[in-house]
Amino acid sequence: MGPGRQSAWRLCGLIVLFFCLAAGKGGPDGPSAEPEWTGDWYLLVHYRDREGVDPGQIFWEDEVWRFVATPGGIRWTRHPHAAFEEGAGRSIRLPSGERGQSLGAWWPNPKQRAEIEAGLSLDPFEMKSKPLDLEAGGGYRSRSRPWGGSASSVAFIAHWSVEQTPEGPVFRKRDTLASGRAESAEGEAVFHTQFVAENGNAMRGKFRRDGRFEGEFWLWRSPAPSGGLVQ
Repeated sequence: MGPGRQSAWRLCGLIVLFFCLAAGKGGPDGPSAEPEWTGDWYLLVHYRDREGVDPGQIFWEDEVWRFVATPGGIRWTRHPHAAFEEGAGRSIRLPSGERGQSLGAWWPNPKQRAEIEAGLSLDPFEMKSKPLDLEAGGGYRSRSRPWGGSASSVAFIAHWSVEQTPEGPVFRKRDTLASGRAESAEGEAVFHTQFVAENGNAMRGKFRRDGRFEGEFWLWRSPAPSGGLVQ
């Protein structure tokens, strides 16, 4: 192949690369690049109920989240029951004799932190999973299906999304209960990241749900890479 033809092929390659980058389909920094937060994460939330009997009472909840990159975006899977072998501080004995979740700002003790670092078992009970499509702006959103039910039908619709911001990702879960005979009811939980560890293995931010529950959350990679968890 002569020098002229080599130059022509090289020019064609540069043109194709330019348009791929412009469309966000190439390069490690383009919107199609795998997000840095893929993998398994342990979530802990501390919050208060502003409209509760005692607005100062702190509650807690935890989950395990999994993010897997897909050709068209990501898959977000939620395991709402974190499985710990060490249960200290996580439950109390109710007057009925049964075990119930403890109140207050529960925090994992050293043994529980070691379990998080090693990777928690994934409890399939009430597990939920959704594919999220990559959007032009770089965020991710679950697919919306129009609901056109009859007057007597009721539908539960869940919308999940992840928005990329300079501070970090914003995770959003919006649930809608649609009925042909009554107004739709909506609930939304938002996890707004405000801090990301330098190694990318921990996040912290503000939590709010349904306009009445407010607090803060922590996300730690589970299993944790070498170096352990970052508070």
